[in-house]
Amino acid sequence: MLLSEKEHEEFAIVREDVRKSLAKIARDGDSGVFKELEKGILRHVSVQHLYARFRAKIDEQVDESDVISALHPTPAVCGYPRDLAMQTVRKSETFDRGLYAGPLGWIDSEGAEFCVAIRSALLSNGDNGDNKVADLFAGVGVVKAANAKSEWQELNLKTKPMEALLLQNNIRNIKALAYFPNNPNARAAYALVDELVLNGVQLFCIAPGSRSTPLALAAENHPSAKVVVCIDERSLGFYALGFGKGAGKPCAIIVSSGTAVANLLPSFVEAHESQTPAIYLTADRPQELRDTGANQTIDQIDIFQNFRRYFVDAPVPGDLQTNDEQVQTFRNIARVAYGKSTDVAHPGPVHVNLPFREPLGPRQKIENNVNNSDGASEKMSLATMESIKEEVKKVRGDTISDDSLEIQDFSVFESAANQMKESKRGVLIIGGSANPKDALMSAMAAKVLGWAVLADVTSGLRVGVNGSPTNLNVVKCYDYLLCSAEAVERFSPDCIVQLGSRIVSKRLCKFVDDAAAADNVSYIVVDPSPRNFDPSHVVSHRIQCSRDVFASAILKAELSSPSDEQKYYAKTFVACGEIVSDVLSRRILKMDEQNGITEMSVAAEICNALPKSSALFLGNSMPIRDADALTGIKMYSQFDEDIMDESSSILGNPVVANRGASGIDGIISTAAGYACGLNRPVTLFIGDVSFQHDSNGLLFLRERPGQPPVTVVVVNNGGGGIFGFLPVSDEVERETFEKLFATPPDTSRRLLCEANRVAFAHPRSMHSFSNELATSYGEGRHRVIEVTTSRPQNLEEHRSAQRQAVLAVEHFLKVENDINNDSSIFVESVSVSTFDEPLRAKDTTKSEQKSRHGFLLEVKLGDGTVGYGECSPLPGLHDEAECALAGAQLQVFCESKLLGKNIPASVTSLRGQFAKWFAESSISENTFASLFPSVRFCIETAVLNALANATSAQNPLQSVHETSNNYVSVNCLFDPDIGKSDEENAKDLKRLFEESPYKCVKVKVGRDENVLRDATRLKAFRDILGADVEIRADANRAWSLEDAILFGKELERLRDVNLQFIEEPTKSEKDLEEFFFNTNVFYALDETVDAFIKTRNKASFSGDIASSFYKRILRNRLGCAAIVLKPSIIGGVEITKDICDIVLELTSAIPVISSAFESPVAMTMNAKIAETLGESSTGGVISHGLDTGRWFVDETLNPSKSINETSSVCIEPNSFEKEVATKWAQSHFSPSTTATAAVEVKQYNVMVEKEGVTHDISLEGYFPSDTASSSKTVLFLHGFMGDKSDWSPIAKSLATLGHRCVAIDLPGHGETKTEIINSDATSSTYSIEGISDTLRSLLEKMEIEDVTLVGYSLGARVALSLSLSSSKEWKNSISSVISLSGTCGMLGDDVSKETRCERDAALAKNLRTSPSMLSFCTTWYEQPMWKPLVSRDGMSIEEVAWKRATSVGEDRKDEIANVLEHASVGKQKHVWDELETNERNVRVTFIYGELDEKFASIAEKAVRLSGNDIEAIEIENAGHAVHLEQGCSVALELAQVLSR
Repeated sequence: MLLSEKEHEEFAIVREDVRKSLAKIARDGDSGVFKELEKGILRHVSVQHLYARFRAKIDEQVDESDVISALHPTPAVCGYPRDLAMQTVRKSETFDRGLYAGPLGWIDSEGAEFCVAIRSALLSNGDNGDNKVADLFAGVGVVKAANAKSEWQELNLKTKPMEALLLQNNIRNIKALAYFPNNPNARAAYALVDELVLNGVQLFCIAPGSRSTPLALAAENHPSAKVVVCIDERSLGFYALGFGKGAGKPCAIIVSSGTAVANLLPSFVEAHESQTPAIYLTADRPQELRDTGANQTIDQIDIFQNFRRYFVDAPVPGDLQTNDEQVQTFRNIARVAYGKSTDVAHPGPVHVNLPFREPLGPRQKIENNVNNSDGASEKMSLATMESIKEEVKKVRGDTISDDSLEIQDFSVFESAANQMKESKRGVLIIGGSANPKDALMSAMAAKVLGWAVLADVTSGLRVGVNGSPTNLNVVKCYDYLLCSAEAVERFSPDCIVQLGSRIVSKRLCKFVDDAAAADNVSYIVVDPSPRNFDPSHVVSHRIQCSRDVFASAILKAELSSPSDEQKYYAKTFVACGEIVSDVLSRRILKMDEQNGITEMSVAAEICNALPKSSALFLGNSMPIRDADALTGIKMYSQFDEDIMDESSSILGNPVVANRGASGIDGIISTAAGYACGLNRPVTLFIGDVSFQHDSNGLLFLRERPGQPPVTVVVVNNGGGGIFGFLPVSDEVERETFEKLFATPPDTSRRLLCEANRVAFAHPRSMHSFSNELATSYGEGRHRVIEVTTSRPQNLEEHRSAQRQAVLAVEHFLKVENDINNDSSIFVESVSVSTFDEPLRAKDTTKSEQKSRHGFLLEVKLGDGTVGYGECSPLPGLHDEAECALAGAQLQVFCESKLLGKNIPASVTSLRGQFAKWFAESSISENTFASLFPSVRFCIETAVLNALANATSAQNPLQSVHETSNNYVSVNCLFDPDIGKSDEENAKDLKRLFEESPYKCVKVKVGRDENVLRDATRLKAFRDILGADVEIRADANRAWSLEDAILFGKELERLRDVNLQFIEEPTKSEKDLEEFFFNTNVFYALDETVDAFIKTRNKASFSGDIASSFYKRILRNRLGCAAIVLKPSIIGGVEITKDICDIVLELTSAIPVISSAFESPVAMTMNAKIAETLGESSTGGVISHGLDTGRWFVDETLNPSKSINETSSVCIEPNSFEKEVATKWAQSHFSPSTTATAAVEVKQYNVMVEKEGVTHDISLEGYFPSDTASSSKTVLFLHGFMGDKSDWSPIAKSLATLGHRCVAIDLPGHGETKTEIINSDATSSTYSIEGISDTLRSLLEKMEIEDVTLVGYSLGARVALSLSLSSSKEWKNSISSVISLSGTCGMLGDDVSKETRCERDAALAKNLRTSPSMLSFCTTWYEQPMWKPLVSRDGMSIEEVAWKRATSVGEDRKDEIANVLEHASVGKQKHVWDELETNERNVRVTFIYGELDEKFASIAEKAVRLSGNDIEAIEIENAGHAVHLEQGCSVALELAQVLSR
């Protein structure tokens, strides 16, 4: 099919049309549609389809109807081009299509799913009204390569299944009445099978055999039964087991007598232990032939007696007196069997033993030739019939029952609930379950409790869960985390709740057992089964109920308010897991690069790459343990921002395993059955021994129409890898170990697959393995993928990863312990100051600056300790060279976001923890990511230093897996004077080395027009410095590729220059490898790093950027010797350290930290980053570009000095910080030097009198203490029902930047009092024009002549009306207006305006007559426009309404109603014309929320209307109330607008 020209042409037309249609609603248009699968095959029972898979992010304003409109109808059902084809269809088709070609699906509050009806049947009455008529609909695609005959055959093929369905009832009735009426075997077998089908059995698994012939024929001939046949009963039993796990209900297994029954024992045991429903139908000899030596006869009555839920030895067909009794008895047997197997409390396997007399074939009559003179058989059959009647009474009505089990002993629950209420260190363990409802209910319980969650890999909450849902405290990689004894002690719980009885991790089991063994620790197990799962005898409470019942019970028990101590415990546990996850990610990536393919990588890759629509089956031994330990880590080798799915979900992919008895047998068969039962594609992860053990399971992977595809990933490590982890591996001889335990299969899996006609692949690298997985998922057919690894290497890799995890955990816990013992680790205050330090010479960036100036940040913690950061962008290096703008950002962010925030220990581990901290502290990650890089660097530096000082840690960045040298080697920075000779420059350089014994020098090149001069100059430097000094060069992208090659060739000709590397010699990064290839001169990346990071600096997790940088820029790069990193340019400490770690771990290059001529504060942090890097991969000391301190006039500010220990120039970061940097920073925070003096807050009132109206207007001012520095007066106007306090955080932040900020309460609001003498003036007083006139009088009385108006919604309309409609003669100057979610009024006809006026008048009337302000506010905030505001802090509508109603007050209802009615936008005179002409030359800025579609279009219209005088600014993740939802972002934008 993949090779068919016709099929491809048809498919390509449909696919590309869908892609283009999706692009119309995608957030980024064509570039926003991502291809997940270009072309694959989806196979069904009678047909197969070519299919593709696309993904796109759509705008918030695009709803489900927009999506349907864009995509429907597809060309697959209407033709192409779509519009023309639809016209043709409407003209040519005279009949009703019904649902055919229509979209079918669902919509709820969380999302929607739709499909297209490509097969349908329309049922209607016939012409005479007596008979039903069925019109069947299907279609084919006719393209150029189509063949009419083939298309007609295809159409018949598509309608055939529907035709069969329509005929089923008639067929069934005929067979039920006429199926061998004189053959009791056939009659009994058909009754049994038919009743099983009626109860819900869909599948019958049959092994060939003689004695089971009646059962096999009954199943095969039943119109609604599906049949699977396998020659191996053992594999067949496991297939049925898998089906039960996937479908959640049993299938029936039919086998003959004798050893065929015995072969079912392993699957029967697993079904019992894992509580999986299954119905085993075993054929047998009648009673008279038992224990007589009859052929193929064993005693199979009690063969499963210890594991069965129910057993019946059925009567022999024909022994019962009448046909009705016989049929009813076997139907009763079926009912009981199904009911017992699906018992809600204890599902599992049942055994129905069915004796048949010969002849067994489908003859019409069986002669009664049995020698049974004593009638024993008939008596037993009658007794069985009576017992069956009693049993069926117990299950009748319950065969299809609710899967909820109520709490069996409520007193146990009450006792447990009391223990849970008192818990301060509670842990919720979520065990495995094949039922997706259990996963959902477990998530609900986790959300209610708010505890730390340790979820098993088979819980449904791990694999396929993107991100980390903020309402579930799921701890990642806990198996590795618990390798640390310190972690076990630190996180030892006081209460354990476990949902489900089985968990995979042995470490977790020991963690639980050890904790539960202690006094006063409750261990509560919740499971519907009556069995006692408590191998260590430490369970204190066993609650027998289903998970949904438990979740509801704890909600009713008011357990949804965890204490602060409980929250901190959970938060710390989760943070520790995040850090371990990141360490393991790096470790795995490093192992991949070194070893090609590893078992840990394969496990992590499978869990990450699994499609959303697939399930995962895990083999026992190492596969399930690796998946359990590593699920959830980021696979850095896969990172690619263009295709990364950023969505976050609570429920993941279904994951199951045979963990009942935990055997390695029957795994392939079970996985195949699981795929069938679940009706989804399944990936099986299995070891080589398990694969060999169930190689007959490949029989199920032959081409089976309708069977969902199974991808088998088999790890070939030459035997039982798990035994290498056991003590026995070190206690016996290697030969003995291999023979008795490892047992290498020594079999070709390729040949096994070929023999069974199963596709096979054997990738040798992770990259090819990922491709094979994608191919398998795309093709939609069974495939075996073998990966070969080394057992000894795998053992060492696991142990190495464990060591790394322990080091990471213990480093984190050390800092966390210091913080946990000190409640004062929070940001008490922030201050910003300026500095201006003179330089002795111009810096090498040619910025022409004679001094270095910037901002210093002081962060003071609750205990009084401080930390300093520096923000000093440099022209020529930083994009944000506008230093004042960066300072404004810094001030506003720190004032509005940092104050009062607790600092978690996890931030010292970096690796995305800063972003996580901000997100959890209600600081938007997007807000932090949108800051200038130099601002981020400043904030991170100050916070980390403050934390280090508070915890007595010399260097908060101390790597968790490397030792520190306590000093940093510095390279000399030398910029030759191209006007001097080589000899003169060489002497100048020699003089520097005589003053300070550098070991390395970086020479600026590319300044001379003659590239050869740069080469000869370097030769002169080598001659004068000798061979022991490393020489580097920096060209700053000065040359073309040709000139760069000339330079390199000249170095080669001069000989013995021995250049370590040259930074960015070519103008284009793409030419660097070509340069190396032609010259053998190594190069370093510098500007390439900066450029790459800048394009991705809005990522919330630095690891994403760093790993993407490795993948796209560094991986397999030829000739790259170093990566130069300037922390203040690339965006902070976190991202710099992250890139350094990847460079050191995965490449032979060295990371070089370079300064940007910063002050001692930033220099110290740069040195601390360098300090953690240690030595290069070759063992040499890395010299860093931190020599710019020499440029300061004040020599004490130069951190570089000669250290005797190294006999070279180095920096000792800790001593320099203590002796110089901190003191220097402190000197800049005296009152005379602070850039932003304290803000004075003043509340006052101003009387404004108009004709018959008096306003006592309440104002709140935020004034800089240094009034001389005041640059602008900013007047803030709130929205409807708001007041001046709405502006407080923003106004205060802007005041710290020197702006005089005043917020007022508009008439009818807040503390402003309005007295109207003449009631006729009410309308004009509260109109937009009346309020504008009042505001004009206020400005005149306050004698404010130059003002910027900032208004929100109602206040914005007032501001726009006042500024644009006032006459030119008005002396007061409104220089600019900033409108937040505002409009210039309503355009349109009078009818529309009257309608709006009537609506607002009706709302005002409702307000006046409503029982309370709260009632009105609740209705008000139910409007869709307020959804982002309501959801901002997780508050309900009622909470938001109560907060607003309280601030307004009941006594203001009438005034608020007056404003609502008379300030209606329908009554307001619009000022759109005035905006277009803008005669007063007012600068207007519209600010709107990204999610506020209405006001986004208003802003866009304003820009189109007025051009350059209008600016529109979008605030991300905000709706209508932008200043309340994203206050910091608004403040930053306001600061930038005011600075312009």
